[in-house]
Amino acid sequence: MGKNLSDKVNQFIRHNKNFLDRPMFSVNEIDANKENHCWSPMEGFRLETGYKLPTKTDQVVLYFLMLRSEQLGWRSELFFSKHEILKCCGISVSKRSYERLEDTLKRWLKIDIFFDNSFICAEKGKTYKVSGAFHILESYKFEKQTPTGKTKILIQINRMWLDLVRTHAFFEMLDFQAIKKIRSPLCLRLYEILSKNFYKRDSWKIDSLKLAAMIPLQVKYASDCVKKIKPMISQINKSCGGKVYTLEISKPARGVAIFSFRKNENAMRLPPVQPFPGPPAPVPGIASGVQNIPLPLLFPEKPDDAFDPMIFFNSLPKRKQEKLLKEFDISLNDFNRKRYKSKGLDGVKVAFAKFCEEYV
Repeated sequence: MGKNLSDKVNQFIRHNKNFLDRPMFSVNEIDANKENHCWSPMEGFRLETGYKLPTKTDQVVLYFLMLRSEQLGWRSELFFSKHEILKCCGISVSKRSYERLEDTLKRWLKIDIFFDNSFICAEKGKTYKVSGAFHILESYKFEKQTPTGKTKILIQINRMWLDLVRTHAFFEMLDFQAIKKIRSPLCLRLYEILSKNFYKRDSWKIDSLKLAAMIPLQVKYASDCVKKIKPMISQINKSCGGKVYTLEISKPARGVAIFSFRKNENAMRLPPVQPFPGPPAPVPGIASGVQNIPLPLLFPEKPDDAFDPMIFFNSLPKRKQEKLLKEFDISLNDFNRKRYKSKGLDGVKVAFAKFCEEYV
């Protein structure tokens, strides 16, 4: 049921390959949470921040912002509630998650990305490398809405960086549904690397220790790398909904392991045909009424006859019924509880139906 919902809307993110090839987030959360970093995980590329390095959670939120911008005609100014961002990113809604979201925005605001003669460009069929420096977020602002009193966030993505994602000749389409399901930061980095390296080909070979350095994966021997990569491929395939990637390992010499990856296009969700993107949609003024812009739903509702919550509920074992009811009760905050119950039993049924569709 959940898969059908996601199939109704473009869930694929266009991304510049220069940013996929290099790690934009730290896979080591302990190191990332230390302030003031100058991190150079690969030659010719570094991240500098006066705050903390982004982690996997921060990267998922950034992918969501990119996806929503793309859906709105590459708009650089976006308006959300905290709840909407967390829900769409598959992050549990809690006070701690709200605080972590603010921390995420601060991390992307403070980060500077540098390419030292390593940013690949193309012109008239020829490629060349240039230097460059980029911001991700320009600003974010919390605004209290009337009459609800709810707080929403106005986020402004850096226009230059967004245009590099939108128009650059070297790009890849990433599956946001798979990204949300990948739990390990190491697996997400491997997914980014694989996505970048299967451009116009269905196989890719690389030395195991070279791949470990790209992730980066802290291993000393090829045998250790093999033990870690195998389960990571299994997790990526599970998140992608099929056996998308297969791995064969050859050992031409002692202490050497070569990974041969293959991509099965028939087993994966494919993005729609991507025309060359046009200019971004005009952005309305910030001062007046931006909160009233009708944003398209990321997960649009299904027709009334497509899903019957009671049939679904009755089909579950008793233990799962009890678990679902408990989670449904927790999901209703005080505002929603009053709103739905004021409409009587019908209001509660509507709330329960929506919860079941998201639960499936």
